[in-house]
Amino acid sequence: MASDRKTFKRQFLMMLGGYALVPLSFIFMGAGRFNGPLYLRILAYAAGGFFWSGTAIGTLFLILADKRRKKDEKKGNIKGLPGALRFFSCRQGKLMDLIMIPATLCVLCVVLTGIVKGNTRFFFYGAWGMTFLFHAVFNGKNYSYLKIIMKG
Repeated sequence: MASDRKTFKRQFLMMLGGYALVPLSFIFMGAGRFNGPLYLRILAYAAGGFFWSGTAIGTLFLILADKRRKKDEKKGNIKGLPGALRFFSCRQGKLMDLIMIPATLCVLCVVLTGIVKGNTRFFFYGAWGMTFLFHAVFNGKNYSYLKIIMKG
């Protein structure tokens, strides 16, 4: 059982790390230039690489973690909505929700008013994406399961 806990925790962290590359790619989008000097072109291509590799890695490890959680018949049957649609489900989830809600309002202001011009807006998109990711993860079923199995 200890190795199952370790494996699930590793899969959970790999999923989180993979998906964290996606909002990070937006920050690189704002910094990179396809027509600029070499280092800016590298940043531009890195943005696409981070986006697609993060999506693939995060999804792969999400599927693996879900399968492992659902296989545990005693503790793995967690009811409720997916993490992206759940709010205030635990202490960590509440904290992330309290950060994400104002961040969402901030990004909406950036988008609707156009107050931030140029590539700087990509920083706001990336920062909001990171808060949404943590909201979804910490309110999610896999995080609830991780907390249960780490207790013992």
